[in-house]
Amino acid sequence: MVVSRILSCVAAAVFVVGCASRGAAPPSDAPVQSEVPEGDVEVSEPAPAEPEEPCPPVDYAALEPDKRHPDTRTIALTRIFAAPKPPKAAKGQAPRVDLGELRLPRRSRDKGGWGAGMGWEGLSASWVDGTLRPSIAASFADWDEGRRRYLDHQRGAYLLDTRVRYARTITPPESWGSARCLKVALTEAKRAEAAAKAEVEAEAKVLRAALEAAERRSAGEKLLLAVLLADALPYPYSEGDVARSLALLAEVADDEAAGRELRARAAEQSARISPARGEPFKAHLERVLQLSTDPELRIETMIKLTALSGDAAEREAMRVRIVDGIEHLEGDEHHLGWRLAHVLADLAEDRLERGAYDLAIADAARCARASAADFRRDPDPWGCASTLAEAMATQTAAPENVEVPLAFLGPLAVASMRSALRRFDREQARRLGELLLAELPEAAQAPAVLVLLDAVASTEAQRDVLAARLERDYGSASAWAQAQRERLAWSYGPDDVDAELAKLRASTDAAVPRAPQTRSELEAELRLRAGAVIGACAALVDDPKRKVGVAVDTRGALPKATIRGADRPAVACLRREVGAWFRSLDPLRVSFTIVANEVVLHHG
Repeated sequence: MVVSRILSCVAAAVFVVGCASRGAAPPSDAPVQSEVPEGDVEVSEPAPAEPEEPCPPVDYAALEPDKRHPDTRTIALTRIFAAPKPPKAAKGQAPRVDLGELRLPRRSRDKGGWGAGMGWEGLSASWVDGTLRPSIAASFADWDEGRRRYLDHQRGAYLLDTRVRYARTITPPESWGSARCLKVALTEAKRAEAAAKAEVEAEAKVLRAALEAAERRSAGEKLLLAVLLADALPYPYSEGDVARSLALLAEVADDEAAGRELRARAAEQSARISPARGEPFKAHLERVLQLSTDPELRIETMIKLTALSGDAAEREAMRVRIVDGIEHLEGDEHHLGWRLAHVLADLAEDRLERGAYDLAIADAARCARASAADFRRDPDPWGCASTLAEAMATQTAAPENVEVPLAFLGPLAVASMRSALRRFDREQARRLGELLLAELPEAAQAPAVLVLLDAVASTEAQRDVLAARLERDYGSASAWAQAQRERLAWSYGPDDVDAELAKLRASTDAAVPRAPQTRSELEAELRLRAGAVIGACAALVDDPKRKVGVAVDTRGALPKATIRGADRPAVACLRREVGAWFRSLDPLRVSFTIVANEVVLHHG
């Protein structure tokens, strides 16, 4: 490679200059000794410094990390979310607790959201093939080749930078070469990147001048000129600055004599440089869908449009189409994998929000499988663990034949434990924590699991055992700490690695109430549980003309709810939420009445 030859020459040049400087004459103002000292004193010449070995050439392609995760271990959801066991039989009749009337809270829920497209594809030669006159086509080819060189150096500099950062904390493999050679290669890659950038900018000016001088420009030439003019402007673009580019792109998009894909690209570029992300932006994207049959362009456009939609049903339907489209694309498996995982994460949240829990579980599990294949150092980059945990909290059993990567058990266990403890389901939290420590004790989340297990420990002796394990297996000198340092060193410098490692071992969880020990503590907790049930179903039982009675029986493996005075949707909601919030209790019979009220109450 050209870069390899450059790096080799630079390394050799550094060596030559270093040798020359060591053998050079002293400066003119330094004292010069011209006579050999007399007497028996033996004077020896200083030993010449060992010359540094030249650094080997660097191949950017060899720096690319492995794209597929070698860890193929999986675990079934039925093992993670096992069916609960019945509580111990009560001596005599199960105690009755009547909580009386509980007022319906009045509270609004504003679900913030964000969405993002996967970026904008850079100008491709395929867009304008066959639409440029020969002289401009030659200039365009020079610019396009220069841009490829620039992007190659940019990527190489990034990969070398991550290696240099890693080598500051962890001793690198011998195959990487010395730390000095890594720094030499990084310096030269950045120098080559800067030189390539200057060259491509000069070539862009030549190409722009040729386009400006051309008479009766073709549609492809107009598109090319519009993009080059916009890219020369500082970002973010102002309306006045991009007015000419937008006008040129509008001509192309409206030119029915031009190819549909070229017109679609003009509409897409109009959206890209549009200063306002309002109706004009949306109109440009919608036009792309009207014109283009390119599956990848359509997918990227739908992703951007989804982020603009204020209708939940429309967003969900569009994401279903996007997932289907990605699954039918042919291309780089790594690139398609992370795009699929990202969309599945959003789709799972959509379905969790509207109460389609089975679909949310399926989507979140698929998200986990797609993520683990491509993110070696983060098994849950899109936050699918918390969605899966919340969806499973509403279910009495996990779906059969659904597996997730074993690495995903780390974030899923912590998310599910926090969800369970929020619902006072201490038994479920304990079982999840013990499962993680048994199946994946090397997980980054293991110390957090130990802290959460401490919250549900019933004796001081149990807490002492957990504290001892935290120090023994996850202390600063442990094999776990070394593995985490190696993982974190890719993204952080030495000081930040230590800080991030300390965060993994420290608890940021709010204090979890201990199990109630007295009747009054039990009733207080039961009110919190009942308040959560009412809050989850508030929209369905909000009727000032009626009262809804709820009776809960916790003597079986799962709590059983009897509902009076509610319609079918409200009954379904209340039974589901009782099942989620009244688990992990001794045998009890609890009753309360829901009453509408204008007073704002906060439960838990």
